[in-house]
Amino acid sequence: MLTADQLAGKNQDELELQIIDAGAQDIIKDDEGWEIRTEVSDLQTVTSAVEALSLKIDDSSLAYVAKDEIKIDDQEDQQKIERLIESLEDCDDITNVYTNVSW
Repeated sequence: MLTADQLAGKNQDELELQIIDAGAQDIIKDDEGWEIRTEVSDLQTVTSAVEALSLKIDDSSLAYVAKDEIKIDDQEDQQKIERLIESLEDCDDITNVYTNVSW
C-alpha cells in the first residue's frame, strides 16, 4: 500500500506507468492511497521498482484475490454465508477463510 501522503505532489500518471512497467497487474486507488497487485513471481521486482521511485511501501503481503466476485443481494442468504464464514473462522484447524462473495 502506498499512502496518499506519499503520492501527494507527484506525477501520479507517470508513477503508475512505471509501476505497471515493472510488472504490476493492477493498481487500486482510493482516498487512502494505492494498492498494487501483482503476481507472486513479480512481487520482489515490483517492490524494488517502487522503492527506486523513492516511495515507501506501507504494507506488503500475499493474498488470495477472487477473479470473479459473486454479489449476494438477498439478506437471508447474506446472513447464512456470514454464519458459515464465522463458523469456519472459529474452527482451530482453519487458519484463513477466503471467499468470492460480496454484498
